[in-house]
Amino acid sequence: MRYLGGKHYFPDSLFLDPAFELAHLTEGWSILRHEVSMKAFLIATQVVVALSVLNVWLLRTQTASPWRGGSARNLREEFAAYGLPSWAVSAVGAVKISCAVMLLIGLFVPALVQPAALVLSCFMLGAIAMHVRIADPVQKSLPAAALLMMALVAALVRVQ
Repeated sequence: MRYLGGKHYFPDSLFLDPAFELAHLTEGWSILRHEVSMKAFLIATQVVVALSVLNVWLLRTQTASPWRGGSARNLREEFAAYGLPSWAVSAVGAVKISCAVMLLIGLFVPALVQPAALVLSCFMLGAIAMHVRIADPVQKSLPAAALLMMALVAALVRVQ
């Protein structure tokens, strides 16, 4: 044991070779950098999912898109192409918008992220199923598939 400054006792094992100490310090920084990078990736994923959903449901409801099901030019026509009732547009929109807002609030209240992301994942699975149901080309399902993967990452991956 070494006695320093009149108060602290340190085991001899703390006073090792400086190269060994530097290696451990570098390894610690590497782990910290990885955790920070992963946390930034998860935040970005969460934000991209939320803003994508809000974009479709608040800004582009009346806009044609190459991703719309069938030959639909807006959301109402798309839901009709899937054979869904007209009230489903409002119901699905309300839930998706709520979940997107929860993902954004989840940046400050993390407990909201998992439930919101899991609900959005279910909706993205449903969107893919609707495209398959009406025999859309696979490309039309790509945005839903991408959002499904990102929502699942947001729901299931945690960094402590």
